[in-house]
Amino acid sequence: MLGVIMLDTVFPRFPGDIGNPSTFEFPVIYQVVSGAIPRRVVYDADRDLLKPFIQAAKQLEKQGAKAISTSCGFLSLFQSQIAAEIQVPFISSSLLQVPLVYSMFCSGRKVGIMTANARHLTAEHFQEVGAGNIPMVIQGMEDQAEFTKVFLNNSRDADFNRLKTEVASVAARFAGSKEVGALVLECTNLPPFDRQIRKAAGLPVFHLNSLINMVYRSL
Repeated sequence: MLGVIMLDTVFPRFPGDIGNPSTFEFPVIYQVVSGAIPRRVVYDADRDLLKPFIQAAKQLEKQGAKAISTSCGFLSLFQSQIAAEIQVPFISSSLLQVPLVYSMFCSGRKVGIMTANARHLTAEHFQEVGAGNIPMVIQGMEDQAEFTKVFLNNSRDADFNRLKTEVASVAARFAGSKEVGALVLECTNLPPFDRQIRKAAGLPVFHLNSLINMVYRSL
């Protein structure tokens, strides 16, 4: 089984989102960290969440999870601390793929990052996953009203078509770029729109699901 440590959210989990069990072709068990709302993780980088996330990871391991992931890429800040506390593979963030993607696709070019909020994605988030020295171009969803309302302000009300439009508009910023070789999606709420992202950007797209599937198949 895959174990997933979930933020405390009420927004819809569309197919392709890590919080939707239909996203994967194998069993998934979930553990919600009470009080870990998106704003505490993304805006506040709240270190007080580390202990309950470690507890959640240990609980999932006891329940039989053979690999454990979080449900927010900003939790890359906790990669080394949580990994040290469990005995199974731990995936804090899709950003773990950045060094791999750079090696495969981006010789002489940069890795494109699409994130929920570029203003709060810091050098420390990348350093924790071994990507501190990799050249990147970062584009964020922070100025997109529907995306922010739903996924950062945690709203139950979501307009899927409007979200598709917003996501495609940000992905299109990478279109025609000769300096970017491939995209990595930080945000776990973006994979439901990977088709629109790939089409708008015209680049290979990697996200948390692609990483999870690779790790799961290794087991």
